Amino acid sequence: MSNIIMYMGLSGSIALALYYIFLFIWRKSATAVFRYRLLKLAMCFYLIPLPYFSSIIRDIIQTFIPGYSVNILPEETWIHDISDKIYNTPKGYVFPGHSLWIVMSFIFGTVITIIILFQHYRNYCKLRELEGYLSEAPASLTMTANKLKQELHIRRKISLLYLKQPYSPFCYGFIKPKIVISEGHASQEYEMLLLHEFWHIKSGDYIIRLLAFFIIALHFLNPMVYLLFYEINKVSELACDEHVLHGYSKEQRTLYGNLLLNITPTPITKCSNSFGSNSNKIMKERITMIKYPRKMKRFISTFCAAIIVCCSTLPVAAYEPLQVEQYDSDLANSTDMYMFALETETDAFTDFNENYFADCDCFFVTEDGATFQNPDTSKIETKGLCFHTYKHGNLYRHSTHSDGGCTYTVYSADVCTKCKKVINQEYVATVTYAKCPHK
Repeated sequence: MSNIIMYMGLSGSIALALYYIFLFIWRKSATAVFRYRLLKLAMCFYLIPLPYFSSIIRDIIQTFIPGYSVNILPEETWIHDISDKIYNTPKGYVFPGHSLWIVMSFIFGTVITIIILFQHYRNYCKLRELEGYLSEAPASLTMTANKLKQELHIRRKISLLYLKQPYSPFCYGFIKPKIVISEGHASQEYEMLLLHEFWHIKSGDYIIRLLAFFIIALHFLNPMVYLLFYEINKVSELACDEHVLHGYSKEQRTLYGNLLLNITPTPITKCSNSFGSNSNKIMKERITMIKYPRKMKRFISTFCAAIIVCCSTLPVAAYEPLQVEQYDSDLANSTDMYMFALETETDAFTDFNENYFADCDCFFVTEDGATFQNPDTSKIETKGLCFHTYKHGNLYRHSTHSDGGCTYTVYSADVCTKCKKVINQEYVATVTYAKCPHK
């Protein structure tokens, strides 16, 4: 059964797996900024419904690899699957094989909505409770914050709040971002802490964490998304550390590392960006990267991103979109859709293309006059993966009656000029003869 969520999850998981492979290969030189960019790229595959563009992706692949195909089924093996098709009949839409899918989709969407709303409600309650203890920051801190904003070219209005007790600085808010900072630090330490939080805001880390949480809600059956969420939370802090320490001396790095070790590691909510960390493993990695700065060549970053895009896009090419096919089983109740020919006019065809019925009962005529006999009108999988090239035209189907008459039906459709697969059928007309003139 066609499942767009499954293909999105598969593409994102491939991107994340490649991220870990690249991290293992370049573990001694991979910068936090490089890792963060690859993780954001993996998030795109989890969030963007690329399967909708599967036909375009297949055409691109065929452009670079002409004649490429994959033998996906053994010889003499045929699979007939109607679950990815919806029939539009005169009595309404029919969903063969989709009843369970529709119910599960509804439940799935409800669970996602409840999880997201509940988490936002918890975050809102925690922040509202904390706001009772906050006050405006001292003038010296406000001046330092304004200076850092100008240096980072941040034009957004950012509120600076002050907490009169030791606490891990953090920022939150999307439309109106806020930074909460506590007392007990020296002037240079305040500058480092504020710079760290400003980089979170400039990098949009609050939005990234919300999207990472949404990915978990959307792909909660995929274990890889939990690894993604963990890595996003960790690497976003590493990236901010890297931005802050860019150009710093060894003594300044030591001061920053000591500040990180001595800060109270208390994050407020899962969606806030806290300077401290409760995880000893994450803290060890942050201290290591502070002590030993990394440097990575640009062409390696570009190469890794290109590999992830290429490999993660391949599964999308296998996706077949849901089709709605006109099905005319109830045409007997719609006689106004019929066209009748008199018995005496058996030699005068209604359509000159009826001549092809002498050789076959089903054929396709494209707009430019090309004819395909016995096209593939079913959903049987072919023996090889065809990179379809479709042309528009008319599909003709012929059937004889026991009394010697016949009926043929015309559909507007698209046909692949390579494998003769027919899609997007739409009913046009039905012609009935009292005596079949075609055979």
